[in-house]
Amino acid sequence: MFKKEYPKTKFGNQNRGFTPSYFSEFNWLEYSVRKDSVFCFPCRIFGTAHQTENTFTVIGFKNWKKLCGSRDSKTKKSKLSLHASTINHINCMSRWLEYKNSLKQGSIISKLSTANKEHIDKNRQYIKCLIDIVIFLGRQGLPFRGHRENEDALNKGNFKELCMLFSKHHIEFEKKYIFNSTNHTSWAIQNDLINICTSYVRDNIVSEVKKCGMFSISCDEFR
Repeated sequence: MFKKEYPKTKFGNQNRGFTPSYFSEFNWLEYSVRKDSVFCFPCRIFGTAHQTENTFTVIGFKNWKKLCGSRDSKTKKSKLSLHASTINHINCMSRWLEYKNSLKQGSIISKLSTANKEHIDKNRQYIKCLIDIVIFLGRQGLPFRGHRENEDALNKGNFKELCMLFSKHHIEFEKKYIFNSTNHTSWAIQNDLINICTSYVRDNIVSEVKKCGMFSISCDEFR
């Protein structure tokens, strides 16, 4: 935690306290306001009880004389430098790094999942528009295809002309129909959509007949 001022503790004739510059030198360092002590974040979170120093995981270190300048008589290193060089700390740092990388990968996966969902939703909306066109033409008793449906034809048939009309007013439909090489408007797919709509209508008629229990049939003798 960053503060403007940190508590001072008297060491001999000098008052010493934590120096925030150590945060930039040791990125694993964390400061407890309540205990006025420093801890090692990766060792505290990713370490095990028998592997880590209690000083940096449970108790907290606050001997500012050793932390802020006094050197070990044998190694000439500060307490933080000594801790950073231990095998247990290095292992905990490795686990911390792996954890952070897993979060990044998770974020990427989440974005890809969201993008994939949006792609599926747009495809469904596009197919829904094609089905609406099929239903409209069927209800009006209009033919689907034209005599010529190539790019030069002035009239490509009712189905494709209605697709062009939709493209003028729906940007997402235009992206799929005009700018996508696979726009799902071939004769085979048109037949598939017609068959799907036919099955749906037939199933609904059968369901209604079964529910009512009784029905009548009207015959026309005109030939």
